Amino acid sequence: MSEDELLHELQSVIDAIAAPVFYKDRAGVYRGCNKAFEKYLGRPRADIVGTTVYDVAPRDLADTYRDADEALFRQGGVQVYEAKVRTGDGSRRDVVFYKALFHGRHGRVSGLVGTILDITERKEAERALEHQAFHDSLTGLPNRALFMDRLEVALGAARRRNDRLAVAYVDVDRFKIVNDTLGHAAGDDLLREVGRRLTAACRESETIARIGADEFAVLFPSVADGPAAVAEGNRLALALRPELGIAGRDLHMTASVGVALFPEDGQDAESLLRCADHAMYRAKQGGRNHVVLFSPADRDASRLELETCLHRALERGELSLRYQPQVDLRTGRVTAAEALLRWDHPRLGAVMPDRFIPVAEETGLIIPIGAWVLTEACRQAVGWREAGSPLRVAVNVSALQFHRNDFAELVAAALHDTGLEPGGLELELTESTVVRELERTSRQMQRLRDLGVRLTVDDFGTGYSSLRYLQRLPIGALKIDRSFAPNPEEACGERVLLAQAIIALAHGLRLEVIAEGIETDEQLALLRRFECDAAQGFVLGHPVVGGELLRRGEAAPTPDPE
Repeated sequence: MSEDELLHELQSVIDAIAAPVFYKDRAGVYRGCNKAFEKYLGRPRADIVGTTVYDVAPRDLADTYRDADEALFRQGGVQVYEAKVRTGDGSRRDVVFYKALFHGRHGRVSGLVGTILDITERKEAERALEHQAFHDSLTGLPNRALFMDRLEVALGAARRRNDRLAVAYVDVDRFKIVNDTLGHAAGDDLLREVGRRLTAACRESETIARIGADEFAVLFPSVADGPAAVAEGNRLALALRPELGIAGRDLHMTASVGVALFPEDGQDAESLLRCADHAMYRAKQGGRNHVVLFSPADRDASRLELETCLHRALERGELSLRYQPQVDLRTGRVTAAEALLRWDHPRLGAVMPDRFIPVAEETGLIIPIGAWVLTEACRQAVGWREAGSPLRVAVNVSALQFHRNDFAELVAAALHDTGLEPGGLELELTESTVVRELERTSRQMQRLRDLGVRLTVDDFGTGYSSLRYLQRLPIGALKIDRSFAPNPEEACGERVLLAQAIIALAHGLRLEVIAEGIETDEQLALLRRFECDAAQGFVLGHPVVGGELLRRGEAAPTPDPE
């Protein structure tokens, strides 16, 4: 075979490679490439060969490529790095370069050969996940994690200036009534409008975040004193006073606002936010549209009352469990149910979990309460089996419970005492619980997996969203947080793309995906299209007592085969 024939055959070989391939001499001059590289740059091979990176790329990118080439010639070996490229249509794409040196017939280095892997879609998914980890997808506002980070930064600046700052805790009055009477879609519209109005009322230097279902927090980075802080709180309350058009109705909404000051009321972010929460609780007791500045009595009164009542709740039988069904989206059958803790106090009424669970965790009461929940849920799962429905029960586990040395033994005892097979129990752990002390977490999770219990990462996407820990830990499923529930009205919106990306990533890691907070048939249709494995939410069933679940399960909606 002649040299020309050999070169032609070599060119045919590299043209058959789908990824862009190029090679250069030691001077950085392109000596050849394949068709994929031509297409990527939008230039014919004749316009590439004989040029350098400065002829085919912008100066900033060309400098990066040249520096990398020179480093490869100095160090040898194989070079892998991420960079940007400008394609033929003028867009910039994220890529990974793979480069290596090649030698001539005399054994000397003649040049380098490289190929490009386009990772733009992966990078966009990662950026979207990172954004979602720090923002509320319903309102677009910062979430609790980002708010606390900004508050820590503001505290540092206030200490250096010897200045005050204020935190306001805003609770939308009567939100539950709107949610229950007009539906969750109207509730979501209301929260979006509240977010917009509070944002409009805030200055550029101030941070507003959604930190709970109907709760918002605002950071005022500099205030003169308590009266000035109350005035800022009144500004927020007044922003909600005009009528809000929701679900075809004009609603008159008000807010209860609690305000806390640094340094008087707290020295760190958690303490300040907690004090503002206590002040908000007193504002709510005083009537709608109240603004209250924190006083030590607020902390003592609200916290002490809850703590005292919670100590007695277990022994007095005030705690109970409700079970929300999880439906297999392929078969339409109920396959599992999440156990949800409820507290009905004779005087306080129905106390919301987001109010009493933090108190239980801070006081350590979550340990006996969690043990009761675990045993009671296992007992209910046995009852379902005896009734002919082998449903799996999912139990939420707090970080305090999970990281106890005897937790695996506690789970084993609950299974033994109730007679539940290990496969009938699923433990749900939040991302923040899972990534804490990763090595210790891995050992603890492995002990639980050895028992035969399934492990699920709950509220995925609201915390770290790291693929690294998903690959390292014995996880069986991811539960997508309700804030990711896709909105069919936004076919190419962020939530739709994020839900699709998470499902694809999880399946790539051979993990099952469960979507929670699903409230419409349209959302179900999107999840089926994305091949989500299971879902739970009001459209599939409300939380009910254990016996009622079986009747609901028989009538579970069957997904369309489409």
